[in-house]
Amino acid sequence: MPVRPHAPEKRDYEYVRAGTCNLFVAVEPKGGRRTVMVTDHRAKTDFVAFVRHLLDRVYGTARHVHLVMDNLNTHFRRCFEEVLGVEDATALLARVTLHYTPKHAS
Repeated sequence: MPVRPHAPEKRDYEYVRAGTCNLFVAVEPKGGRRTVMVTDHRAKTDFVAFVRHLLDRVYGTARHVHLVMDNLNTHFRRCFEEVLGVEDATALLARVTLHYTPKHAS
């Protein structure tokens, strides 16, 4: 707005979105560790790749891993089976126990 005598200049702006991304985060509070993976999407293929990264690289020497997750549609065993096939999903998830937060509480 144009400046008037005895009135401060006023400016407005419009937010311009520069894109989006997705963050997968695994937190191990007692170990003081956080693992973050940035992806373009939040698809089941991306989530399966993140869990595989956790099991192969971050916790490669762990015999068993407990994952506590919300009830997002990509966080279920069937998604692993759809992406990897039943046999490979069963082998990958043999080291994992899945725990889900209560619905409407995550």
